[in-house]
Amino acid sequence: MTPDRTVSSTQERVGGFLRRHEGLVALALGLVAGVLGFLRIPWRDGNVIWAEDGAIFLQERLAGAPFANWFTPYDGYLHLVPRMLADLAVTVLPIERYAIGMTALTCLVAGGVGALVYVCSRDVIEWLPARIALAFVAVGLPTVTFEVLGNAANVHAILLWLAPWLILVRPRTRVGAVLLGVVGLVVGLTEIQAAAVLPFVFYRWRDRFTIPVRAGLALGIAAQLLTTVLSPRTGRDGAWPDAWSTFLGFVVNALMAPWAGPRHTASVILRFGTLVAVPIALAALVVLVSVLWRGERRQKMTAAILAWSAVVVWTAGFTLNPNPEFFYADFGEQEWSTYGVLRYGVAPGMFVAGLVLVFLAVLRQRARRPAARILPVVLLAAGIALTAFQVTTVTTTQREGGPSWPITLDEVEGQCEVADPPEQLEIPIQPPGWFADVPCDVLEPAG
Repeated sequence: MTPDRTVSSTQERVGGFLRRHEGLVALALGLVAGVLGFLRIPWRDGNVIWAEDGAIFLQERLAGAPFANWFTPYDGYLHLVPRMLADLAVTVLPIERYAIGMTALTCLVAGGVGALVYVCSRDVIEWLPARIALAFVAVGLPTVTFEVLGNAANVHAILLWLAPWLILVRPRTRVGAVLLGVVGLVVGLTEIQAAAVLPFVFYRWRDRFTIPVRAGLALGIAAQLLTTVLSPRTGRDGAWPDAWSTFLGFVVNALMAPWAGPRHTASVILRFGTLVAVPIALAALVVLVSVLWRGERRQKMTAAILAWSAVVVWTAGFTLNPNPEFFYADFGEQEWSTYGVLRYGVAPGMFVAGLVLVFLAVLRQRARRPAARILPVVLLAAGIALTAFQVTTVTTTQREGGPSWPITLDEVEGQCEVADPPEQLEIPIQPPGWFADVPCDVLEPAG
């Protein structure tokens, strides 16, 4: 047997084993991804509570009862998974562990999303290395740790990464269809932007096993839309961003920063000007067109959903939350020199990463000669190496420098031990100016 045939036979045996034990493989990938996500967050930052985690989800759970706030609107939307995580943290952990507990739980959710994406992509991508890479996108994207990973306030962005794959999955059994339908419902009840995939909900609609999945997702989104009508979000002041700022923001946040890092992205813009965004966007368009031209029907649909979701989610997040500080068309040298990624670009960056992996899978599948099949392997390895470099060199998060939750509790617990204690204390969290109101009768046992 020639060396090429030996390698091919080994690959087939490994691939066959992984496919026969897909559930166990997905579980293992999810656990590894969750642990990797947790390790990406510095321990000091993991003990800092971020924004709504403390001021809304934990605070309202401490003031209420288990399950009581799962479907309570906040800022016009439902936030099911963050409220579930806060409920679990309060129920099973001592109060001084809430911060690190929420960090760990949200990383496990990200790992679970990775496992589900691995399963849902089985009918789209046959090349296992690309499928495995998909499982790590939610925790491996270099920009995900800055604000999104490790806190419940932004876990919706990670669940949003799962939404397109719930449209693409083909469950094998009724039980699997119902379980994925429940997952779809949870995604819909957590992230209103999952509505971006609804234009594709009738894709392969005659497959009866796909109906529960899409019905669950659509039902959750319908509940979100009803909620935002009955309990509208607060108004956002300020001018709407212009079209060039929206386009430029998409390029720098979803196409450039995940792979070049914020500092090098800014350097490129400063050296070549903002028009450099045009050829970079055209390169992404070439990747999309290549899949639409050479891919199979299922791969074409995947590319279309991912590209559509990337553009729609970025545009919706950026324009519906206008902030003149991020109108990129107005940036000068000083603004670019302090450029930092926006959380609105994280989910679109995941969709773009998924599109690239689909492209590599199609490239390998269409290769006619063994030598040509090496190219996607080299490109995938280069992408993984670049990602690993970015991950190991950029470890800052938005929680850096914030008040450590356990240390702060230790400092203030004496205020609840006086003769006439207050009903609750304002515990500072990150970002500055945010607080969590904690009842004294909850704090006292911690002492």
